[in-house]
Amino acid sequence: MNVVAAGIRLCTLELVRQPSFLLPLAIFPTLLYLFFGTRQEGDPILLVLGYCAFAILGTMMFQFGVGIASTRDDPWTGYTFTLPGAAWQRLGATLSTGGLFSLAFCIPVVVAAGLTGALRPLPAQTIALVLGALCAGAVVHGLLGLTLGYWLPARGALGIANLLSFALGYVGGMFGPVTEGIPGLLRPWTPTGAWIDLIYAASSGQDAGRPVLVSVAYAVLFALAAAAGYRRTERTVHR
Repeated sequence: MNVVAAGIRLCTLELVRQPSFLLPLAIFPTLLYLFFGTRQEGDPILLVLGYCAFAILGTMMFQFGVGIASTRDDPWTGYTFTLPGAAWQRLGATLSTGGLFSLAFCIPVVVAAGLTGALRPLPAQTIALVLGALCAGAVVHGLLGLTLGYWLPARGALGIANLLSFALGYVGGMFGPVTEGIPGLLRPWTPTGAWIDLIYAASSGQDAGRPVLVSVAYAVLFALAAAAGYRRTERTVHR
């Protein structure tokens, strides 16, 4: 666990020293919520949670997808592969750091919702369940980000991450309900759609069996793909 803690500390210091990278991730979801979320119809709490999920998704996609892909061939990255520690420890440290930052980026969205009067008191148990659902989605989409980071070419990572994050955000229902046409049929079976269903179930006390199973399936798939990409990068660095 010392290796994991050291990895979290290292990743945190790297991110804190890059405000130009962090500020857009912290501000953009809040601006989207203020410009669009406050004008949408539906349960205000569910809309706020959808934009919180989008803040987490953006952090995980860009920190891991773009960040790792763009620095994969750096000398410093090659040096880190020579340090003590197993692959799961390095990946776990990176994933944990991203989760902490992404949850922090939800705070501006919640503050904006509070200032606009969209929030209402929730029981402590419901808040705990919602936080658990947000964290579960952060893990799943963090693993997706790791997969993109270790498999995408550096020059293509930014465009693909942009396209994928907005497509998944829309189809998953993060910006409001999606019930019609092909997007409506696909939504429950996408990683973001299952995540939103899990968040809604946590906030309303409904059954969460299907979204849990779908999320677990995606987590296993992305974990295997990320591990394979990590091993591929490790072999490339040491060849």
